[in-house]
Amino acid sequence: MAGRLSTSFPFSRLAAAVSLALCGSASLAQQTSLPPVTVTGRAAPLDEAVSFPEFGGMSLGELPLSVGVLRARDLRTQGADSLSEAIRREPAASDAYNTVGYVESIQLRGFLLEGALNYRRNGLPVSPYTPFTLVTKDRIEVMKGLNGAVTGIGNPAGTVNFVSKRAITDVNELSLDISERGTWLAAADYGRRVSEGFGYRINAGHGQRRPAARDADGEASVVAAAVDWRGPRGITAEAEFEVQNSRQFSVPGFGLLDVDSDGVAETLPSPKVLGPRINLNNQPWSQPFDSRSQVGSAKAALPLSAGWTVSTAGLLQRTKTNDRLAFPDGCSSGPNYLYPGLCGNSEVDLYDYRSSNERRDTTVVEAALDGRVQIAGMTHRLRLAPRMTRYAERLEPLQAYNYVGTISAVAPVPLPGDPSLTSLNTDLDRVIKDLQVADVVDLSPRWRLFAGARIGEVEQASRRSDGSRALRFAERFVTPWLALGYTYAPNNMLFASVNRNVEPDAVPNRPALFVNAGEVLPVGRSTQAELGWRGTLAPSLSGSVTLFEVRRPRPDDRSVAPNALGADTERVADGREQRHRGIEMEWTWQAARAWTLLAQGTVLDARIARSADPSLVDRRATNVPKTTAALQADWRPAAAPGLALSNRVFHSGERAITADNGVTLPSWWQWDLWASAPLKLGGLSTQWRAGIENVTDRRYWREAPTQYWGGIYLFPAQPRTFRVGVSVLL
Repeated sequence: MAGRLSTSFPFSRLAAAVSLALCGSASLAQQTSLPPVTVTGRAAPLDEAVSFPEFGGMSLGELPLSVGVLRARDLRTQGADSLSEAIRREPAASDAYNTVGYVESIQLRGFLLEGALNYRRNGLPVSPYTPFTLVTKDRIEVMKGLNGAVTGIGNPAGTVNFVSKRAITDVNELSLDISERGTWLAAADYGRRVSEGFGYRINAGHGQRRPAARDADGEASVVAAAVDWRGPRGITAEAEFEVQNSRQFSVPGFGLLDVDSDGVAETLPSPKVLGPRINLNNQPWSQPFDSRSQVGSAKAALPLSAGWTVSTAGLLQRTKTNDRLAFPDGCSSGPNYLYPGLCGNSEVDLYDYRSSNERRDTTVVEAALDGRVQIAGMTHRLRLAPRMTRYAERLEPLQAYNYVGTISAVAPVPLPGDPSLTSLNTDLDRVIKDLQVADVVDLSPRWRLFAGARIGEVEQASRRSDGSRALRFAERFVTPWLALGYTYAPNNMLFASVNRNVEPDAVPNRPALFVNAGEVLPVGRSTQAELGWRGTLAPSLSGSVTLFEVRRPRPDDRSVAPNALGADTERVADGREQRHRGIEMEWTWQAARAWTLLAQGTVLDARIARSADPSLVDRRATNVPKTTAALQADWRPAAAPGLALSNRVFHSGERAITADNGVTLPSWWQWDLWASAPLKLGGLSTQWRAGIENVTDRRYWREAPTQYWGGIYLFPAQPRTFRVGVSVLL
């Protein structure tokens, strides 16, 4: 392609040489002043604080819910440079339409998390519609229980919270990471505690991306800063901001094959034929997905009297994207028109899609009054917290989505583009106002009760660019929760919880399709219940086990007699209910002085419990693995402090691809390994890391999501990749 980089980077030999050097430098490691680095995904310590203010700032070991903590430093050592790779360390999470060069999404317990509802940045609602970076993150917190307490409205399965780096201690670090084919990332991390009361931290990064897919190059830059102040009488204030620019050619997914030409795609293609090297967005007129985002937040807290504190917080986010793609979808060259999927000979229709100057803005304002009182001899932690969240999407009046021809997915050829602006866009406004009321009661030294509710209202309006299909509704909601925790021994806790989420909805205002177009539907009320244990069975063995069930009613469509406009579909509230129940487990065992083993797993039964289509009842939910499991072994020899060698094998079980479960995605596994070691070079303290992802270079389909418009897409696993990196502490 003209104007694109075609870099061949002979990196496998260099990575192997660096790995040998790491092992050979073990004796030198004893001379370094670097602190030891833990390179494992093990569960967080029970005394670690988490950033969910809804629970009174309690540590992980005190919370009656399931929380996973993914530390950015560990993820970097393990080579996770995308959100999809990071969440693989969380057994309850899985991919959801995650591909190269596009915004990534997460499924928790089999449910897709919703943008601007189920994501947080430092505890405040945020839109995830921006490329992911670890440069500015301290950790990722994945909360899976009591979601009604945090979001109130949205997906019931959980919440993901991105925690920014803060000036906890002095930091002065430069790092460089390189992988084969020429991908690299350079970053700087500088932080200071100027005094006991004031600190700041600055992070910056820039890199080039050269993925396995051909002609999918990209680049990204990010700058972030954070300050905090600890004043007299317990007054605290902190603020942070981040600016990020990213450009990369997206890689669209493949689809099922229609091998018998009957107009229905029902055959899974071979991932060795349609593999990760093929990029169907490979036309002379293809342009990158372009994202520019700014986000910042601030918080302040003022103690009023003994045990009482008032605080305020706010967040502003502005994101602008140019979403452009040569998009493969359906096939018109066979005997019968096919959608979704590819014709049996791997041919697919191609569309010129361009949506420029998309703007997404998020504004959050929150206040809180927290306090402790003694009532009837029991300590009560009370919280009263109003919050308002505004989210808006503004798109250009018209976008391009034009058929330009048919290509073979195996051997794409150039086609003429058609950037004509022919399709109307849709704008969206959403305002959520709610009030959290909560009480945490110490019933006894071992028993603790959590109770509360979010009480609020959501207003939402949408309309097409020409004002048509306008839709507006306002719904009030209450999302109560109740949990009980029992600490029967130090670092050992049993807990049970139940909570509710709400999801308001309305029928699309399309009179030619729906007989009840524009009708506001009753609020859908989902419930989630958990029963779990978290603790240490012995000094060398710790873990957690959680049983859960989520029931989520959703609107569904049913066929009816046509009306005067020809509409023959009715959307009904609570027409469908998904029931997801399962068990999550995580164990860490210090098998010997130098060996640590981590085992993680989830067994998930995700099914349709009720549907307007009786044939779908008791069918498995699509793109949800039955099981996920990981086994990781870390070796840290006592003779070489700081040296660590790790192996991790990850398994994902079978998934249903089609709603009738007629086509399934086979289970798959992948083996990764990495190493990390400190080394003193010319008076500089350095930390070296190297790794190999997909050691056996296995070819498999990683996921098969169905999008809301009915398209089913297949995304292949990335091939074997070598990488190496170094951090210098100045």
